[in-house]
Amino acid sequence: MKKIILLFGMLSYTFIIAKESKCPNIYSVEDDGVYYQCQKIEKADTKSFRDIGGIFNYAKDKKHVYYAGEIIKKADLKTFEVVEIIFFTGENGGHEFFALDKKRVYLNGKEI
Repeated sequence: MKKIILLFGMLSYTFIIAKESKCPNIYSVEDDGVYYQCQKIEKADTKSFRDIGGIFNYAKDKKHVYYAGEIIKKADLKTFEVVEIIFFTGENGGHEFFALDKKRVYLNGKEI
């Protein structure tokens, strides 16, 4: 078993990766398909699939972009990317993870 700790600013995320589990990560590519939290993604291509959003649930393969295991229908595959926006408002600040392509901006997989 491997323990991985990722630090993002003031937040830390701990993942326990166990070889025995069929789906140890948010997305998992197995011999028989691609899974999002242990649920098979029917149209995903196992050879080209890759997680592009880490804990923020974005992924893509040669035909589709996904959020939380669901296809984002209007997303432009070639230009789609995940970006972190840092903002400051008075004494407070924060950050949000958006995704965008050449025509649209997305938050949590939805066009905004």
